[in-house]
Amino acid sequence: MVKDQVYFGDDYSFGHDGFMFSFGCVSEETNLFYDQRADGILGLGMSQRIGVWEQKPIYEAMYSANVTQKRMFSMCLGKDGGFMQVGGFNEERHIEQVEWMPLTHNTGTNYKLSLYSIAFNQHQIQASSQWSVGFVDSGTTFSYFPKTLWDQLMLHFDYFCEQTTLFREDDGQRKYCHGQRFMAYSQGSLSACFKFDRERFEGRHKDFLLGYPMIRFKLANAQGRAVNFIWYPSEYLYLDPEGDKYCFAGDTHASSYEVMFGSTLMRQHHFIFDVENKQLGIARAKCSPDPNFIASFMDYLSAGKDFGIRTENLTAQEERYLDKCAHAGQHSKQTYPTPNKNYPVISNGGSNNNYYPPGKSSEDSGGSQLLQFFLRLLGLLALIFLCVFCYSLFKEALLVLKRFIEKRQ
Repeated sequence: MVKDQVYFGDDYSFGHDGFMFSFGCVSEETNLFYDQRADGILGLGMSQRIGVWEQKPIYEAMYSANVTQKRMFSMCLGKDGGFMQVGGFNEERHIEQVEWMPLTHNTGTNYKLSLYSIAFNQHQIQASSQWSVGFVDSGTTFSYFPKTLWDQLMLHFDYFCEQTTLFREDDGQRKYCHGQRFMAYSQGSLSACFKFDRERFEGRHKDFLLGYPMIRFKLANAQGRAVNFIWYPSEYLYLDPEGDKYCFAGDTHASSYEVMFGSTLMRQHHFIFDVENKQLGIARAKCSPDPNFIASFMDYLSAGKDFGIRTENLTAQEERYLDKCAHAGQHSKQTYPTPNKNYPVISNGGSNNNYYPPGKSSEDSGGSQLLQFFLRLLGLLALIFLCVFCYSLFKEALLVLKRFIEKRQ
């Protein structure tokens, strides 16, 4: 067990704000604490003990040492940086009021919320109330969804893009959904992505992002009223390192009813964990600078990209879009491509030459899989041949050395 006097943050009084903190359990000390970069997992579970005797979450240790007056911590994660506070929270970077939600479905150290429904702009996903739990976990980079919900999200992207096809900019280009959706390998995993036209949107990434809908999660507040938690495309889409596509910062997981609120869902929101009162506060905030930051739905209205957002003075197309929601999501009965089966897949980079034929994905392309199998087999055989060759050379060298020694004797 490793225990030491710890000071949290930058603004502290030496000798006054320190507290004893058990922060690790090691079997061998190699002095890496002196030269490695600070990195790791800081246990923040809702518990007074974490697995090992005398080991507490840092907010609990600070409260026990009277360094703070509340069993509370908060974090505001941005795309590049952010901040964390213990014992309270600061509202300086908030751009909306804090909404407080009771922590429910608690099992041990987890932070979970009641989730009522999910919508794209004002268009509610059919039967989305079946995904009733939001599991907040800042230690998970991506956000994760049950497979059935993931398919619904992809379907609703397609539906939104289909309904907005006729809306055009002055130059005749699409006003919404500026890039085709496809499946691509981004940072080592297969992701749902949208083609990004670098020439058209040079210096105008925010305009590109505003062409995609908000995803609204309706959460239960302390009074049982539904409040909106909005995931904007400036957070749910990330620019791939290749620079030619924006990809969705989420994936599927095994749970059938829980939505994993990972760090991508938490970005540019201030999450306030009031452990003492078992409630969670959330406010939209500027956690870190981002030139493409979509602050609120007002940015959509200012850009004239308000399809599916307004509820008054609607066009006939908008009424049809919202009317589908009012009639049990009839569009869900239509045949839309599911994420992995009917969309082209780009195997590397962004070149169109790497698309699989329509109706095929990398999983479905039997010829591609067979080719990859033979290439791997050839690589394995070459490695075996190299090992045998090296072993033969080594044996020959030993034999020559042995003869040389015998002659010397």
